[in-house]
Amino acid sequence: MGSNPIGRERIAEHPWGRAFEEHRNASGSTETLVVKRALIAALLVGLASTARAEEPKGFAEFPWGTTAEALRENLLTKRCQSYIDYSRAGGSSHCGKYLVEGLSVAHLRFDFEPENSLAGYYMVVARHSYPTLRTLTLQKFGQPTVRSSLFGFSEQLFWDWDGAQAVLIQRCGYETSCLEVKTLPLIRKSEQEAARQRRDLRQSF
Repeated sequence: MGSNPIGRERIAEHPWGRAFEEHRNASGSTETLVVKRALIAALLVGLASTARAEEPKGFAEFPWGTTAEALRENLLTKRCQSYIDYSRAGGSSHCGKYLVEGLSVAHLRFDFEPENSLAGYYMVVARHSYPTLRTLTLQKFGQPTVRSSLFGFSEQLFWDWDGAQAVLIQRCGYETSCLEVKTLPLIRKSEQEAARQRRDLRQSF
């Protein structure tokens, strides 16, 4: 990825950039060079951090849209200790005991939407492996869009891109942590399913 020059208009759009402009206008010609450099350095760090958060393009070397058959032949049968494949019936593919960069993934699920087209995945690890999963996820996705904490003991990190979303949850089960990545087709499918469930709840006799 080539580096783009940071123009005045981009600086002005950033919160630190607005602070820089306000400080410059208030101080006029008496503004010190030290303060200028400090504000610009902080802005550049913020912009660089944002630029590192790249939208996921698939799983490992398998891009979004990979067929279930290709995934089964090249991953499920070769890299999983065990697997169950429901993709032929319109369901998901499940991989047991998958290893990635030294991390043992207890359960890895691949989701297809539309049918037979890879559109997301969900992985579960033992909670003692959360620090490793967190480090690998941050290296891959960059800094999250939102950070939150559930009751102060379960960290949750969210990423939101134009064509995908991801969530990393420290405690998604009694002794597990999980990471889920969804592309727009899966997101829309989930929203439609949630709307259908709401309609069903409102139904009466």
